[in-house]
Amino acid sequence: MLYVVVCLLLGSSMQGQQTVAHAAPAHEPRAARNLSAIPIYTKSAEAREALQRGVVKWENHRMAEAVDDYRKAIQEDPNFAVAHLFLSTLTPNPEEQSSELQKAVALRDSARRSMNEDQQLLITWLADTSQNQILPAIAAMNELLDRYPQDKHLLYRAAIWFRNQRQIERAVHLYEQILQLDPQFADALNQLGYIYAFQAESDKAIATMNRYVAVLPHEPNPEDSYAEILRMAGRYDGAIAHYRRAMEIEPSYWSSQEGIAGTYALMGDQERARAGYATAIQHAPSPATALLWTMNSAVTWVREKEYAKANAVLLDVARRAHDSNLAEAESTAYRNMALIEKDLAARQELLDRADAALRHNHPLSKLTSEQQSALILRARIYANLDAGDRAAASHVLDQLRSATAKTHNGFIQVVCHGAAGAVMVAQGEHEEAIGELLEDDRNPFSLKFLVLAYQKTGDNEQATRWAARLANVKNPTLELALVLASSQPGQAAKVIGRDDATEIAGWRTDW
Repeated sequence: MLYVVVCLLLGSSMQGQQTVAHAAPAHEPRAARNLSAIPIYTKSAEAREALQRGVVKWENHRMAEAVDDYRKAIQEDPNFAVAHLFLSTLTPNPEEQSSELQKAVALRDSARRSMNEDQQLLITWLADTSQNQILPAIAAMNELLDRYPQDKHLLYRAAIWFRNQRQIERAVHLYEQILQLDPQFADALNQLGYIYAFQAESDKAIATMNRYVAVLPHEPNPEDSYAEILRMAGRYDGAIAHYRRAMEIEPSYWSSQEGIAGTYALMGDQERARAGYATAIQHAPSPATALLWTMNSAVTWVREKEYAKANAVLLDVARRAHDSNLAEAESTAYRNMALIEKDLAARQELLDRADAALRHNHPLSKLTSEQQSALILRARIYANLDAGDRAAASHVLDQLRSATAKTHNGFIQVVCHGAAGAVMVAQGEHEEAIGELLEDDRNPFSLKFLVLAYQKTGDNEQATRWAARLANVKNPTLELALVLASSQPGQAAKVIGRDDATEIAGWRTDW
């Protein structure tokens, strides 16, 4: 399983198991503090032990158990700023995310004289990231890396941060550096395996997952991750076997049940997939996860071109999310409905609802709000292009570029690149579009536009290469289902505008 979270848990490790380092004197000279781990301070030994247990469980992707341990640490020491910080980054409850981060920042600000500078930097890094203040977050992170250049856990968390910012090359460099320091650093292997898989390097991804399983043979997540990597490579039978192995290790590891359901969807058995999703949803570890898995289940109806049924599921998700104060899930549900909808006016109304969901008086970090807003603007661009209104699409792109210019958030920048490339293809600027679209090469819509751009420039070799890359993407996502549904062999694929349809050579689907 791959979690995209920004969380910093520091300590020393052995076979993937971590413990919190003993504190170094706060007055020790900086040159002498090149330790293996950042010191973490608390007045309570019980709080330290609870945090340590949470570290171990987080490393092994036992997220709910880690959250419980962080809460226990706070019970033992209510002024344990780092425990509040860690809880804020891992809890699935948006209200708790917000309140715990506020407590961590308040403790930092009220105890600057007594709190060591390392902890202040740590809190600043994660707090500023949550507020989408990327430059000061980078400064704090770099300062910590400078102080502790051999701390493999700090390097690991920095690698996660770069990956979330879509700076993949820097992330890979750090993961490889970590594995030089400790070849058995379990989750570094996990994360690196996913990166290889996303880059279509299946053999390297599978070899890395074999190493991950060998490090933690009695934990479910390595088997779950191995299954997902095999699924991404189109090896469905092997994927299901490894998902089941994860559940043999731990029968309550319901994310693997959700993985099995998604695999059946990719294999074309949508009814069996829906049954599998229903079981997983019933046992989801949090309301937010249940809604996410329900939206994944809705995609099975899209594959059967039962769009009304898909939208009915998504509308129910939006209403339940609203009632549960889960703004991100509500917004995502409406945005997904807009991607499915064909009528321009209806699409724009759904996107208005998606945008309004982010404005409700629900707890939502600035980071999440601004990233979701960027996705909504990109969806508006796609809607206008599908309607043939290139001027309107260009106007929305200006809004997205303006928002992007205000942040150094890598995720938002990638979204903007993909949207810009789509508009450039519509305007006939195919050479210029290619560079933009290559920046967003994990988005099926951008891949679709990229194939067309290469075709229009006469580079059939690259067009065929990227069409094959798109056809070989094996993820049970709505975007991929919609792209492939519009691009079946023997049919004209509607790529952009009502007056510009093209046959995309080489596209094939196993579904």
